[in-house]
Amino acid sequence: MYLKSGVVLFAIACALAAPSLAKAHAGKPSLARLDPGGRDVGVELRLHILDFRKAIPSLAGFSPDSSQQDIDSIKSDLLAYAGRHFLVFRDGQRCGPRLSLGRMDRNGMVRVHGDYQCPVGGAIQVQSSLFVEIEAQHRTLVQVVVAPGQLETLMLSPARPRQAVRGLGEGSIAGSLWHFIVDGVTHILSGADHVLFVLGLVIIAAGRRRHLLWAITGFTAAHTLTLVLAALDKVAVDPLVVEPIIGASIAWLAYEYASQVRRWRPASSLLLVCHGGFAVAAITGAVAFPVSGAVGLLLLAVGYDQVLGHTQDSGWIRAGLFPFLFGLVHGLGFAGPLLDLQTGGWHLFATVFGFNLGVELGQLAVVGSLLAGGAVMRLIGKGDSIGRLLDPAAWLLAATGAWWFVARGLG
Repeated sequence: MYLKSGVVLFAIACALAAPSLAKAHAGKPSLARLDPGGRDVGVELRLHILDFRKAIPSLAGFSPDSSQQDIDSIKSDLLAYAGRHFLVFRDGQRCGPRLSLGRMDRNGMVRVHGDYQCPVGGAIQVQSSLFVEIEAQHRTLVQVVVAPGQLETLMLSPARPRQAVRGLGEGSIAGSLWHFIVDGVTHILSGADHVLFVLGLVIIAAGRRRHLLWAITGFTAAHTLTLVLAALDKVAVDPLVVEPIIGASIAWLAYEYASQVRRWRPASSLLLVCHGGFAVAAITGAVAFPVSGAVGLLLLAVGYDQVLGHTQDSGWIRAGLFPFLFGLVHGLGFAGPLLDLQTGGWHLFATVFGFNLGVELGQLAVVGSLLAGGAVMRLIGKGDSIGRLLDPAAWLLAATGAWWFVARGLG
């Protein structure tokens, strides 16, 4: 009952905010790589064209689908913005940027490269205010080559926009580990979609602690698997596919709740109708979503319903299978901030292990908060009354997931 009563008000509040949270989790950080090997400091920035579009009103018509020729036509605007908002200092003096525009990849990441002309000698500091005007907590992840094969990682944020390069060499692995633990926690706690999925797992567990344990275990195993594979560049899925499916996973939570907790028979038919309609929309071009992906989701819905939909009590198998299936997709979403890093060896291990550990700590914080909130509600005698709100909370989650699914599918 603690879990039931603690989840409801938070779920309702998040669900009501769905229209403003279509891009539900904090955006990918901007990426920078510095090489201070000589007098000048070499730099490569990787910045998303959609961030540029929001920050510079005159670029409203540009997108990841824009041609390289179109991107070249706005070169001066892009380079001017990058030079104003990403700064390098040596011995306290600002270095002058000499930047050039590279190519934009298929995911919309624009490369800006060049160097910063600096005074001879002295400590290096890096400062970033990239895109903070459009995302208050936007971060810039900086990798600094401090020695051949050795990197130091800095995470610049509005709270710490300017940091010094310490040149720690091998010790920077510990720094990378800590940075990515913090980033993993931040990623899941600032991501309403991931948080709502965990909340939904609590709802469909319906107070059955063993089912909740299997659900969290299945989700963790799956997202760890795909996060590692994506970070190792063994799998690659377009974020324009991943993000809508993450939204759909939240809507599926209502199906699980309705069919397994409430035994509501029309749930299966409603699930199939919704996915069938989305597949038709993809085939006709009404949504910017791959036809193969939409049809695949429909086939998943049909197969899942046929195998498990009519099973009244599938126990731990169903409790773990559903979170595992969609955990594979959430793992690709978690991997987003890591996909463009240029690292290897122990730094790669520290990056992936630290980020995944941070995600797990974030999940534990969510479930722990629910337990604490439920205990408080029980103490004040409100546990039973709030427990009755689980039905509307589940349907609000369904509405939220459906909104994100369609809004993200529209592009």
